[in-house]
Amino acid sequence: MLVLSWLTHILAVTAAPVGSTTADVFPPPNTEVDTGLFPHRTVVGFPHVTRTGAQPGAFFTAPADQFPRAQQPFGPVVLPRPKGWKPPKKPKKGKFDPITSWGYLTPRHSLDPCTWGACDASPIVPEQCTLSAVHILMRHGARYPTAGDAAEHFATRLLNASKTGDLKATGDLAFLNEWTYKLGSDILVPFGRLQCMELGVRSRLAYGQLLNDFTEKGTLPVAFGQGFFGRDSDKQFGMTIAIENKGTNATVYPGGGTCPNSERDVVASKLGMAEFVNRTMAGTAERLQAHLKGYTITPADVQIMLSLCAYETLSLGYSAFCPLFTEEDFRNMAYAYDIMFYYGNGFGGQTTAAQGKGWVQEFLARLTHTPIEVYDSSTNSTLDGNPETFPLNQSIYADASHDSYIMSTMVALNLTALNTFGRLPTDIGGSLEERVYYSSKIVPFNTNFVAQVMRCDGREGEQIRFILNDAVIPLQDSYTGCEEDKDGLCGLKHVVAALQTRVAEIDYFKACNGPIFNITETSQLRDSNGMPYV
Repeated sequence: MLVLSWLTHILAVTAAPVGSTTADVFPPPNTEVDTGLFPHRTVVGFPHVTRTGAQPGAFFTAPADQFPRAQQPFGPVVLPRPKGWKPPKKPKKGKFDPITSWGYLTPRHSLDPCTWGACDASPIVPEQCTLSAVHILMRHGARYPTAGDAAEHFATRLLNASKTGDLKATGDLAFLNEWTYKLGSDILVPFGRLQCMELGVRSRLAYGQLLNDFTEKGTLPVAFGQGFFGRDSDKQFGMTIAIENKGTNATVYPGGGTCPNSERDVVASKLGMAEFVNRTMAGTAERLQAHLKGYTITPADVQIMLSLCAYETLSLGYSAFCPLFTEEDFRNMAYAYDIMFYYGNGFGGQTTAAQGKGWVQEFLARLTHTPIEVYDSSTNSTLDGNPETFPLNQSIYADASHDSYIMSTMVALNLTALNTFGRLPTDIGGSLEERVYYSSKIVPFNTNFVAQVMRCDGREGEQIRFILNDAVIPLQDSYTGCEEDKDGLCGLKHVVAALQTRVAEIDYFKACNGPIFNITETSQLRDSNGMPYV
């Protein structure tokens, strides 16, 4: 008891100021592994004789109705409950789940087959078909906020308010009296690393048989590769690192590199998001203000606190911010982020098709096994012009990028099934649940876009289809020559021809560096299919 009292005293004395940034360091400074006592396994020796079995291929062999859906992919985090939550008397189908209403901060999860309209399709390869290649585009797993994020500034404002001695929280906000900012910046959190590993394992189980077709060194994202190949994965695949730096061409980082006009889209998207947030979250701000003195809560603060619910849950395992908010608050949070993406990186942006053009060009090169001839986008001629770093005869390709650029790629691919509702209004009093465009479904943490190439009995030539987070995307409204198909299939020649036309109509340098429409009010926002407004 004496020790416990002493510890309690120390903790009370050293308590950090409200809103201050706290962090832990591991391993502690000046510590290192004693390799004499704990030698590497290659030094220990005495390896056992082992034998690897055949490559798995669940997507080749499993029945379509037994597809392993990732319904609960949220790992060991404590799932949030909205304000007013009560345990249901019996399981309720389609019940609201806050964690899927975090917009782009939502973790990847299997979508309903009807999400994009292909209700009868499954990611399992149709029985009459034989898979020949897969092209994977994935987002990194859950991470800390970007350095200088709004959440960090919110913590700083609370810290400054606490210095006056007037800050006092009660009721639902009482936890703020001892709250500190415990988030790092930019790097993956443990749950995010788990997501990448899990997707690698999942993809190995789904497509492992395609490794039998490998004749060259492949390139895969590192954490995904560790899950796909396991131990010593770095010896089993090659990884091309994209440099995220201004002035550097990188297919998976086009905006910040060589597309200065992308900042205009960001400004426009923030206009739209701010209008919606101010309209829908003022009431929540007023409700929370009743529990806090010495600091004025704005609608923008409400959106930030909602984001802290997501970030803290995924980073720390639990967040006291989550129970503050109702189901309506979470739905409005999601719609606010959807507005941000729609006009900043989606179908309503002026540079978004241009930013996604580079990946589509690389995709076409891989599909046709033909080197890129014209470098008129964010593609890097040094990397893409080298068959070692950009091979064209693989059976598995995997690229990793960020949410914004994956969204831009969906636009450049002209996947209109993701945009059937059209322009997202910003001047409404609540979210539009009937929309199809959800950032939580298109670019959640660790989003997984897959193109399956296959040959099918009774069909001429190779076929292709697209799958986004386990839901097949219909192609008949995107590409000339594609017809409605229960499995979402279309002839590869039709998709290639349509994408070549799409690439030709996207003027990267004009969109990224030329004069584009200057948006100063939300009424000017529109659905432009990612092209400059005219």
